[in-house]
Amino acid sequence: MFDLVCGMELEGQTEHRAVAAGREYFFCSETCRQDFVAETEMFLNIEPIISLEDVHKTYELGDGIEVSVLRGLSMRVYPGDLVALVGPSGSGKSTAMNIIGTLDNPTSGRVRVLGKDVAALSEKAISDMRSKDIGFVFQQFNLVPSLTALENVMLPRMLRGDADPKTKRRAVDLLASVGLSARAGHRPMQLSGGEQQRVAIARAFMNEPSIILADEPTGNLD
Repeated sequence: MFDLVCGMELEGQTEHRAVAAGREYFFCSETCRQDFVAETEMFLNIEPIISLEDVHKTYELGDGIEVSVLRGLSMRVYPGDLVALVGPSGSGKSTAMNIIGTLDNPTSGRVRVLGKDVAALSEKAISDMRSKDIGFVFQQFNLVPSLTALENVMLPRMLRGDADPKTKRRAVDLLASVGLSARAGHRPMQLSGGEQQRVAIARAFMNEPSIILADEPTGNLD
């Protein structure tokens, strides 16, 4: 059972409830219930862009040793949501992000992204989704050392064969938006950690994706 407003998984019925279209709905808080009542039609028809159902992820380290990182993660994220995964180091935040971003597969459970069951997609379809619809800000930047800051921002479209003047103008504008116009011609090793982080953030927006996944995106920023 999920809260239709915030997407939180509910363990059972709660005191916050509302009836619509002959059905009873439950919510994690009075705020969510009131939002639902105010815009019932919208919330009844909206579909999550990310849906995880009972997702498990176990890593095999050899010699019969297994490490369970995710143990039944369920969540829904709706268009326009800003969601933070919070927890101590090693709790599985990056693993969950990689699974949502189709960079990794769950051991079990169901993952739907933009209405599509990821397990049912071909490798090409997953690659296309990752390229067009998901923007990544990685914890370790993952910039290409041989490319300039501008070229790194352009890279998502360059890989699609769209390295035209329009693409370059957008990359220039994105670098300006993170205060790095003067660093456009610098390579990653000539940039500080914070500057590399900002290049990675600009790159994530290059394809105007439907989803932005950011792994500790402000860790190197002041």
